[in-house]
Amino acid sequence: MPRRRSQSDQFMDDLLDFLRVVPWWVGPPLILFAWLLFRFIVPAILTGFTPSGGNSVAVPATKMFSTMSVTLSPYIAGVVGLVWVVALFKKLGDSHRLERQTGIDSIRALPWREFELLLAEAFRRQGYGVVDTGGVADGGIDLILTRDGQETLVQAKQWKTWKVGVKVVRELFGVQTSRGAGAAILVTSGRFTSEAQRFASENGVKLIDGPILERMIADVQRSGRAQPQPEPSARNMKPATVATTPKCPNCGKPMVERTAKRGANAGQSFWGCEGFPACRGTRPMA
Repeated sequence: MPRRRSQSDQFMDDLLDFLRVVPWWVGPPLILFAWLLFRFIVPAILTGFTPSGGNSVAVPATKMFSTMSVTLSPYIAGVVGLVWVVALFKKLGDSHRLERQTGIDSIRALPWREFELLLAEAFRRQGYGVVDTGGVADGGIDLILTRDGQETLVQAKQWKTWKVGVKVVRELFGVQTSRGAGAAILVTSGRFTSEAQRFASENGVKLIDGPILERMIADVQRSGRAQPQPEPSARNMKPATVATTPKCPNCGKPMVERTAKRGANAGQSFWGCEGFPACRGTRPMA
């Protein structure tokens, strides 16, 4: 059972996450503000505090806390500065890790933890706020994304396994339902079974397999080093059958494969907007 984190540890983690997301120049003003806050603002507030009822104990205590605030102000500013430096190194490492990827083979060669960090940086560059849980959240969620007030759960499961089955997708959908999250994404550098794809399509779980992941990394790279290569097709497979994920004609979001459950086209596959039911855009499956 993991050790419960203290409030100070949680604050430091939150500060580190904040400084990893904001531009680098936010650090120095924040350090200065921390020093000013405890050196001048807090003592001024405490000095102006007048205890009610003539409490003789409150006055010495107020003076003591005021003196402590002044004394600790440079140390508190130093801690903020140290966290800022750590955040800069982590941002540099995250950026370097993503930029050096050259394709799906280099992605598959990453250790487990670096694979998670690669995904986190890729989603940050797509404009998401990213909380890296390290897989200790409920249901083994690795990342929690936030954007436009919506929470999206991300799980990187069995990333070296070529075929990911439907059980993993069901478990992720269960966690999404129990948490009330707006969306869920399952990522693998391999492939998903047809049953997993069918369940995900019917329940709105977004699947990112090896080819899609390779394109996603290439799209957010600044260096453009990753060059997605077409995978070998079977001898009897025509090139036209290799499809890319289209965009929704209504809102422009990526679309997912779905299966009609009723009507004249029951049982047939089609492209549906990942934003369903908010958006009901569809495209015919080629």
